Order: sequence, then structure tokens, then C-alpha cells
Amino acid sequence: MMKRVLALIAGLAAAPASAQSGASFDCARASTAIERAICRDAGLSSADGHMAAAYKQLIDRLNGAARDELQKDQARWLAGRDQACSDGAVEIAICLKNRIENRLANLRVMADGAFPFISQQTIVKIGKVRNAGFAIDASYPRFDGNSAGFAAANAFFADRAKIAIADHVPSADEFADRAQTWSYDQNFLLHRPGANAIAVATTTYGFTGGAHGYGAVTGALVDLRSGRLLEPSDIFLPGDKWLPALRDRVAADLKKQFVERPGFEDALAPEKLDKLLQEPERYIWRADGLAIVFNQYEVAAYVMGRYVVHVPYGRLAPLMRPDAPIGK
Repeated sequence: MMKRVLALIAGLAAAPASAQSGASFDCARASTAIERAICRDAGLSSADGHMAAAYKQLIDRLNGAARDELQKDQARWLAGRDQACSDGAVEIAICLKNRIENRLANLRVMADGAFPFISQQTIVKIGKVRNAGFAIDASYPRFDGNSAGFAAANAFFADRAKIAIADHVPSADEFADRAQTWSYDQNFLLHRPGANAIAVATTTYGFTGGAHGYGAVTGALVDLRSGRLLEPSDIFLPGDKWLPALRDRVAADLKKQFVERPGFEDALAPEKLDKLLQEPERYIWRADGLAIVFNQYEVAAYVMGRYVVHVPYGRLAPLMRPDAPIGK
């Protein structure tokens, strides 16, 4: 297995750096279910080629520890892809699409500035406890750089994933009289809101029985200078003057969204919005501005879906600390 992964890495490094119109490998020699799935789908082939080109462009400008880190991370990513995307033809295609698109996006973020030394950790488990089966496919980031102490941030990402996984594996006495399959999927996207920060947007979806599963998007911001997970109070000016200003903008935006997708009117009450807006996981600090996420049930019924309020950094600048690692 490792020999095959290393061979794939070598193939990616040898791929042309220009835009790809096909797969990163010779489809005439496709020998695995995954390779054949990529080759028979033009969209997957193109995405795989673009991912390989992004990897090559990044690896070509790295050396030393950074180059070694990326090579090892790509090998882990390929091994995780092969482990997770191993079902029937339709499932393989969906699995590959999600994984390749995420990897392409994250490689591009890692290439935008100094290499951030972030690796992808993946846990894939498939099993059965009496009549209840389970399928786990969870990825989370690990900050491997030595520019700061990232132990607390890494523990946060790893522990959160492990707790969620444990919640989606049925116990031995659960649903013993009926067959069903529990599942948990988790992936993440990196964002670079400034030279000294990386934002992690984690998407999860879990099912443990009932009428439907539950999905969410949560954010976390890591300061590359200190290794700390940052909270809104680390970004906005001291005191709470930023809160009513942001709350008024968010309330106005949500009210507009409620016209087509009605929400809970009392969710717009100042005291309720103030509480929500002080939660760090609600903020996704993107390169092009701030996305504030309200997941299902938080401001509306489940069927209304997720609400996102976008705020340009230009609007936030008067509210932010001069030394905040955002928008620079």
C-alpha cells in the first residue's frame, strides 16, 4: 500500500503545472476502482488534474522541512481517500468529488503565503454493533509548525472529532431489535484572512436514527504567531461597543432572509443575538470577508436550513483591533 501511495505522489509531482483537462495519471493504465471512477467521469478527471497541478505548483516552491511535510501530508490524504472511497460506483464518485474539491481548495490556501505546516488527519471506520451498523469518515486539521505552541489548538480539533465519532457509534444494547446504519461525516476547509492567521471551517453531518440527520458548519481561528485559538474579543476592539454595531447589521440581514425563509422573530431580539454573536464557532474569517453562520434550529426551524450573514472587512475595520491578524 505504501509503495503505491509513494508512486502516486511521484506521479503528482511529475504532472505538468499548467491547468489540467484530465486526470493526473494515464487512464489507459487505470487499475483500481478509484482510478476507473475518476477516468469515466469527466468532471472528476478534471478536478483530479487541477488538484495535481496545485500540488505540483506548491511542492515546487518548497524545500527542506516544508517540502517533507507536504509530501507526507499528500501521502496521508491519498491513503485516506483510498480507504474512504471504496463503495459502489455512485458512492465512489460522490466520495471522490467531495474529497478532491476540498483538497484542491486547501492546497490553494496553503500556497497563498508562507507555508502554514497544516496536515489533514483522517479517521475512517465501518462496522456493526448487533443490528446497528455505522460508517465514520472524519477529517480534521493538525498544525505541525514550530513557530508557536499549537498543542491546545490541536487538542481542540482532535478531541472534538473523537467525541463526535464516539457519539455516532451505537452501543451494544442500542437498537438491538431493528437494523439501521448510523453515520458521521466531517471535513474542513482552510481560509487565510491574513498573513498570520488560518481559519478552519468544519462541516459535519451525522445520523443516529430518527426522521433525519443533522449537519452544521462551525469556524475556528488560529493565530499562527501564538498558536492560540482566537475569540471575537481577540479580534474586536476592547469593550463591547462592537457587539451592538455588529448585531444591528446581522439582525437587518437575517430579517431580509426571513422574507423567503421565515425564521423565529424572537431570535432577532438583541439579548438573544448578543449571546449568539459572542460564540467563536459562529465566525468563519475568510479571505474576502467574514461569514457569520447560524445553523439549523438556531434562528429558524430545521426545514429552513442554514443562514449565513456576510460582512466585508471594510465594514468591520472600525470595530477591529489594529493588531488583529485579519484583513492584511
